This record gives sequence, structure tokens and C-alpha cells, in this order.
Amino acid sequence: MMLITMGIIKALDPTTIQKIAAGEVIDRPSSIVKELIENSLDAKASTITIDIDNGGLSRIQIIDNGTGLHPEDLLVAALPHTTSKITAVEDIFGIHTRGFRGEALSSIAHVATLSLTSKHQEADIGTQVIATLSEISAPKTVAHPTGTTVLISHLFDEIPVRRKFLKSPATEFGYIYEIVSHFSLIFPEVTFVLRHNGKESLNTRGSQNISDRIGILLGGNAQKQLIPIAYNSNDIHVTGVISQPGQTYPNRKWQLFGINGRPVKSQILYKATMDAFADVVPARRFPLAILNIQLPADSIDVNIHPQKLDIKFQKSQHVYDAIRRAISGFPTRGRPASRCSRRTQPFHTSITASTHECRYRKTGSQKFFFRAIHLERIYE
Repeated sequence: MMLITMGIIKALDPTTIQKIAAGEVIDRPSSIVKELIENSLDAKASTITIDIDNGGLSRIQIIDNGTGLHPEDLLVAALPHTTSKITAVEDIFGIHTRGFRGEALSSIAHVATLSLTSKHQEADIGTQVIATLSEISAPKTVAHPTGTTVLISHLFDEIPVRRKFLKSPATEFGYIYEIVSHFSLIFPEVTFVLRHNGKESLNTRGSQNISDRIGILLGGNAQKQLIPIAYNSNDIHVTGVISQPGQTYPNRKWQLFGINGRPVKSQILYKATMDAFADVVPARRFPLAILNIQLPADSIDVNIHPQKLDIKFQKSQHVYDAIRRAISGFPTRGRPASRCSRRTQPFHTSITASTHECRYRKTGSQKFFFRAIHLERIYE
């Protein structure tokens, strides 16, 4: 006699589904800060203030002076998959904003208590709602300047296992500081103010270019070692700064890329940058590179990572070549080492190059070659 057992596959309830989805987008306080800064930038904010308590575990507040939200938009903004950025799947391949899925506010509301207060630029008074899970409170009118204030509290109270894996408040704030500082370099026209436990940690007010902001973040010496980049190749435009080969760092922390105003991490961009510096930077050292890259929106796919960090290029080799040429095409001043052979050769009509082939000793008997190219622009 055959025994028939009950099936074991069951449909999840909507709340569980949303909490799982939220975990893909929001894994720590810095994830919330990133998503909300992107919303503020999409709202055309010129000033973004981030207040953090206890590394973001107790409180996260972000205030912007963007266009603000209409009262009717506040009622649906924190619901799953509600967005002003797209109306059909085809729109994803022509997106020019940083957010588009309608996941950020909803995901936050499923892992914390979310308070939204906003005044649209055409409204006379502000509106406030509070969202928890899929429930949104009745709106109430409040005094508020044009723009939006988002307040996050009780983070991961309903998901203790996620809270257990967070680091110390100091470490979590370190992640937040890194994200805010990176945004400040990709968007030098926007003022960023960051406070932790009431103490100001970063204020970019008055510095409206990448050079000044690098001076704030890394000091005057790093600022003096910068080389501006401006490169055009058909439909790809690259602007930003790179460091002299002598100014390097132990990791890629200061290699930042913006694609059409969207901060991304891309192995193609990292490789193109390092390959361009291959002959002038020692192994396991990383030059600074802050590059904004503009290319047709339909030539990239931004919908391949839950947090929108990665990106796919339609013509990856084309992008790689453009970045490498953009960096290689600008003169750098390498530091000649002692006991180096030197020869001078023409580079092109306005630049001469001196090549220094040097032998450096590593640990033990291991050796490696370092080739420093010393370029000098000749002005007529």
C-alpha cells in the first residue's frame, strides 16, 4: 500500500517575503544611509545632513533641501515597489536616476520604524507619516521647510539575528563615514554634513570641487598630488582626478567611479585603472582615482545587484579602453630612484617622457622591477 504524504513546500506570508527582500537591500546602518542619500540626490538636494547616534543602531536621520514630496506621495512612498522613476520594465534600460525599484523605503520600514516628513516646493505646509512593516499612519500636517526629513529608529528590533551580526557602533559608523565621504567626492556640488552622537565628523560646506574635498578627507599633501582628467571618446566622457604615481594607498578605498551619476563598483573599471598605472605604481599599491563617466543610458544595465552597486556594460571592452586611455593620456611625475638608468624619448608634440628603469629589493632575495615614467608638459 502506497503512503501519500503531505507536501512540504508552502507559500510564505507577505510580511516574511518583504523581510527577506529587505535583508537583501538593508544589511547594516550604512545601507540605509546609502539608499537615503541617493533619494536626496534624485530630489535635487544641494545640502544633505546626516545625523547618526550609536553607529546608526539607535538613530539615523537624514535631512535634505530637495524638491520634497506631495502629501499623497507620502502615503504610498513606503509601500513595496512604488516608485516615481519607472513605469515599465523597459524604462530600467534608460534610467538616469540612482533609485528606481521602489524598494528602499519599503525595505527600511520592514526592518525599522520609518518616519517621513516632507514639504513639497509648491506646498504651504509639510506632512508627516510613520511606516512600520506595511502599515502607514494617517498623515498629519507639520511645519517643515522645503525638502524631506527621514528618521530611522528601532533598527532590526524585529530581526534580532541580523542585529547580532552587526559590528561595534564605532565600526558601523566607520562604514557610514566612508559612504558619505565617497558620495561627497562623486558629487562635489552637493554639501554633505555628517554628525555622530552630536559631534560633527564631516562638513564639506564651502568646498565645491573634488580637489578641495580630497584636501578635507586626505590632507593637503594628497591634494597637491592630484592630476585633473578630462577625456572624450565618441559616446564616453570621463572627468575627475587621479593621483601622481608616488601617492598611493594600501587598498582601493580611494578608487571611486560614478556612471551617469550613479556610484558603482566595477571590476572592469578597477582593472582599467590599475592597468593604466601598471608601469609606474609598485605591486599591491593603489593610486587614487575619482572618475565620473558619462555614457548612453541604454548601454548599461544597473539592475544586476540588490543594492545597485554593480553594473553591466553592453560594450565592456570599449569602456575599459576609454578609462585606460583617459588615465594614460595625462602626464604624471614619477619619482626617479637612485641608481636608475635614464633615457629621454619623444612622447608626442607637447610632452617629453623620461623613463627610469629601477631595480628595488623586496624581502629576502626577491626583487622586482619598477618602471617610473616621468612626463613633463612643454608649454609654448
